[in-house]
Amino acid sequence: MKVIERTVEYYSDGRGVPFREWFNSLRDGRVQQVLDARIARLRRGLLGDCFSVGEGVLELRIHLSPGYRIYFGQSENSIVLLLWGGIKKTQIEDVILAKKFWRE
Repeated sequence: MKVIERTVEYYSDGRGVPFREWFNSLRDGRVQQVLDARIARLRRGLLGDCFSVGEGVLELRIHLSPGYRIYFGQSENSIVLLLWGGIKKTQIEDVILAKKFWRE
C-alpha cells in the first residue's frame, strides 16, 4: 500500500482559524500533544481511524476520553484542510459546523 504524504492547511473564515481557536481553547496540554501527534500522522498520509460524515467532510476519531474528533476535508490527495474539532458529546453540532466550513 502506497502512503501519500499530505500538506495540512487550516480553514480560515476571514475572522480567524476556527480549528486553531478550538485547539487553543483546550486546557489540557497532554490532549493538545495527542492531537498534534495525530495531525503529524495525518501529514504522513496515515489516516487511521477515519471515516466520512458526508458532504466531503471526514472525521478522525481520537480514542482519548471524552472522545475527541478532528474534522477535515481533502483537496486532491495532497492537501488536507482542518475545519473543526470537538468531542463525542457535541458530535452532531460539530459535524454541522464542519460541513458549513467545507462548503465555504
